[in-house]
Amino acid sequence: MKKNICYVLLSTTILFFASCTKKNDDAALPKSGTTQTKTNANLRLSNADAIMETQGTYTRTTTYDPAVYIPDRRNTSAFLNMPDNGFTIRYFPKSKSEPTPLIIAIHGGGFIGGYPFEIPVTVPNAVAGSNPAVSNPYDVITLEQLNEQGYALASIEYTFMNSNKKVKNADGTLSNLSAKNTLQDCKDFLDYIIAHAEQYNINPNKIILLGTSGGASASLWLGLDNTKNYANNIKGIIAMSPQATLNIPTWRDKVFIPTGQTAVFDKYYNPYNPDANFGGYNQNQYYKLMYGTNDVTKINEYSDANNLNFLGMIDSSDPELLLACFYDGNKEIVHSYAHVLALKVRASNRGLKARIAYINSTYNNNYYYYDPSENAIQFCIRKFQ
Repeated sequence: MKKNICYVLLSTTILFFASCTKKNDDAALPKSGTTQTKTNANLRLSNADAIMETQGTYTRTTTYDPAVYIPDRRNTSAFLNMPDNGFTIRYFPKSKSEPTPLIIAIHGGGFIGGYPFEIPVTVPNAVAGSNPAVSNPYDVITLEQLNEQGYALASIEYTFMNSNKKVKNADGTLSNLSAKNTLQDCKDFLDYIIAHAEQYNINPNKIILLGTSGGASASLWLGLDNTKNYANNIKGIIAMSPQATLNIPTWRDKVFIPTGQTAVFDKYYNPYNPDANFGGYNQNQYYKLMYGTNDVTKINEYSDANNLNFLGMIDSSDPELLLACFYDGNKEIVHSYAHVLALKVRASNRGLKARIAYINSTYNNNYYYYDPSENAIQFCIRKFQ
């Protein structure tokens, strides 16, 4: 009964959201203290080994000085010496001969840190066990699932905005890094793997993007590309705790107010606290990293020029979205489920299929939502058919 109540509440909310105009997208979130019952939809399964692992570097269109940076990987051995244009592809038994579908996993970290995904792809420890509806930790995709389906999984690295590097311009001058460079690196890998699909035994027309936080935003930036360059390649996007737009100054008006989460924004947004929102940087410091400026007018111009507003990019021809929010227990705005709701609403209003699989919010009325109807691997199976 609790499961049905929770499902109906969220479904009713989404339908109400979708009935709003594209201009406003106004609605209030239903109050809920209910929790889904545990299911076996996506729990940890027994391990299985990849039959082959390939590591390499992709070609970047941006010229950096120095050209390559190796992020600090003292806490993990798997990617200890991976440069910031490196990638690892792991293949599984059924992908021995014919070109295999590829899941590209893009890690989070605010474009200033983080680690490439290990296998299985799991939710970070920060939320492990926070919701009794799922296992501890919640496995997004497991070894056994990859093994059973024969998919390949790529973990990629990219330039951090705070790394000791500069962009080398055509005239020889140097510029500071910003968000567009991180995103361009992700695009460069996608272009590289499509161009070299035969070399890596990848089916270039069966790719799914998967990311958490900043990696989810990078996945959205790639998959919702207005040029439609990847219309034949990207079959779906799995966005876990994404941002609905990377134009941060617009969040209150474009994300939190339309989804009825204004009080959450006002309670937890603190531009002066380095630990409240931006991974050790206060707002002005992070804006300088992200956009190269603190001026809101210039930030808007930068965001428009670099397509950072995902809400504005969505249309009915985009890849299907599978959305989830795992981080809300951290009591901050970067990973609020307001972002997931805003994306879902906009997708519904513009005729794009999108589904919310999971929401965790321990601070806002203990709101939980878990839809076991289709987990991440089932989503991949359907989209790869």
